[in-house]
Amino acid sequence: MIPFILSLFIGFLGLSALALGMARHYPQFWGQAAPPQRLRRNRILGWALLASSYLPCLTEWNAAIGLIVWVGILSLALIAVACMLASTQA
Repeated sequence: MIPFILSLFIGFLGLSALALGMARHYPQFWGQAAPPQRLRRNRILGWALLASSYLPCLTEWNAAIGLIVWVGILSLALIAVACMLASTQA
C-alpha cells in the first residue's frame, strides 16, 4: 500500500509541475505570467517526477504489472490535478 500512495503522490506532483509548465495554466494558478525559464524548469521537473513515480511500482511489482498499476495511478493523479485546475479562478 505504501508504494501505491507514494507513486500517487509523486505522480500528482509531477502532473502539477507539468501543468504549471504550461503558459495557460501558470497564470491561472499564480495570477501572473511566468518567465520562459520558469516554465521550462517546471516542465523538466514534471517529467523527472513522472519518471520517478514509476520506481515504487517497479519495486513492489514486476515490470509488466508495475507498468499497468503505474498507468492507473497516473490516471487517478490526473483527475486530481484536473479538479484542482478547474477549481482555481481564471
